[in-house]
Amino acid sequence: MEKRTGLNRKDMKRDRKQGRRSAERKSVSTASVLAVLTSFLMIISGFCAVCVQAGAAEPKTEVIKTTSEEEFASESSILVKENQGSISIKTNEVEEYSSGRLIVSVKNGEEVNLTSYGASKMVQSTFGTNILQFSSGEAAKNAAEKIRGLSGVSYVEADDMSMDLGDTEVEEILFEKDAESDSASGKTAVTGADEYNLKNNPATLGTTGGKATGYDIESAGQDIAYDSSVRIGEVSTSASYMSWGVEHIKAHNYAAYIRPLTSRSIKVAVVDSGVASHTRLKGRLLSGIDLVDNDKNAADYNGHGTHVAGTIVDCTPGLKVYILPVRVMNSSGMGSPSAVGNGIRYAANAGAKVINLSLGGRTRYKYIEDCVAYAHRKGATVVVASGNENENVRYSCLAHLSTPIVVGAINDNNTRAGFSNYGSTVDVAAPGVDIISCWLDNAYAIASGTSMAAPHISAVAAMHRLMRPTYSADQIHRIVRYYVKDIGKKGWDNYFGTGIPYLTKAISPNKVTLNRTTATLQVKKTLTLKATISPACSGLKNKLTWYTSNKAVVTVSGGKLTARKKGTATITVKTGNGKKATCKVTVTD
Repeated sequence: MEKRTGLNRKDMKRDRKQGRRSAERKSVSTASVLAVLTSFLMIISGFCAVCVQAGAAEPKTEVIKTTSEEEFASESSILVKENQGSISIKTNEVEEYSSGRLIVSVKNGEEVNLTSYGASKMVQSTFGTNILQFSSGEAAKNAAEKIRGLSGVSYVEADDMSMDLGDTEVEEILFEKDAESDSASGKTAVTGADEYNLKNNPATLGTTGGKATGYDIESAGQDIAYDSSVRIGEVSTSASYMSWGVEHIKAHNYAAYIRPLTSRSIKVAVVDSGVASHTRLKGRLLSGIDLVDNDKNAADYNGHGTHVAGTIVDCTPGLKVYILPVRVMNSSGMGSPSAVGNGIRYAANAGAKVINLSLGGRTRYKYIEDCVAYAHRKGATVVVASGNENENVRYSCLAHLSTPIVVGAINDNNTRAGFSNYGSTVDVAAPGVDIISCWLDNAYAIASGTSMAAPHISAVAAMHRLMRPTYSADQIHRIVRYYVKDIGKKGWDNYFGTGIPYLTKAISPNKVTLNRTTATLQVKKTLTLKATISPACSGLKNKLTWYTSNKAVVTVSGGKLTARKKGTATITVKTGNGKKATCKVTVTD
């Protein structure tokens, strides 16, 4: 039972009597005071009415006018960090407008007053985009409905934390810094995240190729691939490579071909979760920007961006392909459309000729689309992951666009990865299953996703641009689609695009030589000539054509000569691009 406190009934009765006598004594003075007070309140009320009519009672919007794109990105990132929004308990997705923030684009040349809609702050750009921050999601939603009706406004959209890094599967591999070599096998001890030790449990040698021969084992229900050539302290300039994807698309062959032909350099922007310092990235990592914490240190606290950057470096051994880190996603792998869009614009303005976007979302954002178009106009090749939902790309932000190069994922059997999105905008496919690359804390990790496929293509695009520095983004787009191996239906299809990169097709021999320039044969005897192509590259020998000047004297097939009768003939070998070498043959009885 509730305990009552205060006056009892007798006290209340006594006080009421005293109150009546007191009221009678003060009635005259009270009436006078009330008259004065009433007059005063009427004056104040009238003054307030005038203030309200003049708009002085409306919340005042703090307008932040920026004078550069980087300043706009910086001020916008402050608003994003202060107002993250919320996630729905029912759907486990970001609630629309929950951040209370809007992106408002004003038509070119138009002037629109956006300060009368209740925003607490507004950040203005120099290119017509404004970021408005409201006190609540409801206030932002109500304002959006009104602002959309303004004739000078191009579009209005919510700026929630709805962009993500996809459902990438990652298994970390921690390298033991003091690992001892196994004298019996010559392999380095490596402990996986599940404490499975490869030194104590030797596995069957895999076929990742070249110096990157590795292991394929079953551990804790997941496949782990470990590259035995990777060592603590190994630098990125090494000619070795980590992942099977490099060999699969012949990226190492193309890199070896390019190295002596050009001293040019190129920036590849990784617009992602940042990039961590890593031994493998030594000498390749530039200073970038952090649009999450609003500073110049684009460090990675998620791992995704570091893995992406590692693949780009892995595919371009020995080349001056530099990584520009642009952090737009937080440690949880989430980001806002304004941060992503501003990151793309920053990368384009910073001179990146290739921009990797291994990220996406379920909602299309006009601002991000505008920023991709801006980067394209600036000459940057934009590469986008198709997404990991096993659905049509029409539902995926960025992958639905035709301007960027959209990349699907395959496994090492040239089969589409089960998670890889498909559709009319898919341009090419690339390795995206069990890709080993750099991770946080100087470690390495195996990861699967279209996020892993996209950086293979960013590396390919970078190498094409090194070879063709005057080409436009559209021309590079076409070249990436051209130098491929068709693995699906003949021609383009919506699973693999035009195919997977096969970069020996892009290599033109500098010269061809024969092991002999003259030879003497007896009738009915044979001799095999050996042709050497420079640069040495697997696949190029299949493009050699052999000729004889006199079939009656000597015939030739694939370099094998057969003497028919006495006489002389000249044997010629020719490459696909017209380089040739000759051998003069004399046939005797």
